[in-house]
Amino acid sequence: MHKVPKSVARLTDVRILQLSNNFLTSLPIELQSLKHLTELNLGNNSLKEVPSVLRNLNSLRKLYLFGNHISILAPEVLEELSDLVLLNLNHNQIAVLPAGIKSLRNLQTLSLQDNQLVELPVEIGFLSKMIEMNLTKNLLVHLPREISRLTRLVRLYLARNRLNSLPEELAARLILVENRRRFSVVHRTMTHYPKLSLMLSQCGHCALCLQPFLTTWLECVVFINLRKEMKVRGSQTTVPIRVLLCSYLCFNKKGHPYFGIASV
Repeated sequence: MHKVPKSVARLTDVRILQLSNNFLTSLPIELQSLKHLTELNLGNNSLKEVPSVLRNLNSLRKLYLFGNHISILAPEVLEELSDLVLLNLNHNQIAVLPAGIKSLRNLQTLSLQDNQLVELPVEIGFLSKMIEMNLTKNLLVHLPREISRLTRLVRLYLARNRLNSLPEELAARLILVENRRRFSVVHRTMTHYPKLSLMLSQCGHCALCLQPFLTTWLECVVFINLRKEMKVRGSQTTVPIRVLLCSYLCFNKKGHPYFGIASV
């Protein structure tokens, strides 16, 4: 199939649309009628960019664009896809990930295997719900320190790049998370690296998300009412308690009782 028929507009209740393994170079504007569409597969086609009509599909949660000829990601399209939880762009020709990627604030899985990425934008650190990121087979030389803010990240694939090292805090957090799993390879081999074990034993835990960290944290205080919380009588009933948060992403969450300590 070389074109999607305009009659697709009649499929107003469709939730999942499979259009993979065709010869599509564009999508018709009529696709915007699919207001309930949550999953769209456009893999293995001939697209050169992310179709602009997708910005009107506000219910979209999973988008597959692997195996196309995409070289540019338009920020104006990404900004309207804030509900995406999965974005697969494997096997394309993407060299630059735009700063607008930060708009995908609900993204949990991002796959960019086999592209031409040389670097990642610092805005990658805003994707606070990220669980899995596949960057295999790119041209990455280094990773931004901001990637360490992804405290929920448990799977990061970096094979076949040009990396010489990882940000220290990122590496430490990944090891700490894996070491929690008693049957993981990391946990089983940790006894063979006593110096590393000693260093990691100094880790702290975020008061909000409970994830471990090593050297990067945000110092805060929480005020405890002793009379109310601990039934202690006395003139000074409220005292500050020091707590640590793993990142500004946690600190900026609404509803917590923690106050940042300013540096002077």
